[in-house]
Amino acid sequence: MMHNQRGIVLGIVIISSIVFAVAAYAVLAVASSKMQLAQFDRQRIRMRYAAESGLAIAYQRLFADPNYPPTCVPSNPATVTIPVDTDGNGTDDTDVAVTISNCGDANGDGIANDDHVVTAKVTF
Repeated sequence: MMHNQRGIVLGIVIISSIVFAVAAYAVLAVASSKMQLAQFDRQRIRMRYAAESGLAIAYQRLFADPNYPPTCVPSNPATVTIPVDTDGNGTDDTDVAVTISNCGDANGDGIANDDHVVTAKVTF
């Protein structure tokens, strides 16, 4: 009778080990997924801040010089590339493509460059 009980204990240990291994794998898979989501979220935030920085620089240049960029005319929007430092290390690591349209007197009110439309696109 003792021999039969040893076999049962061994079976229970093997099954328990398999169950714990599967549970540990599931926990690791969930943790890995959460880490990837966090990295994606950080990247998304960096892109948004880069776009906002590029827009701020473009607006600053527009206010300083109403004819900026000189290639912008009502029928042809101008795209300028503005390098931005997104990781704070002092080097520009992201390019923001800023498109400026409605240049000149696009709305016909007699005031040139008062109705610019500025959009940004971030490339990493």
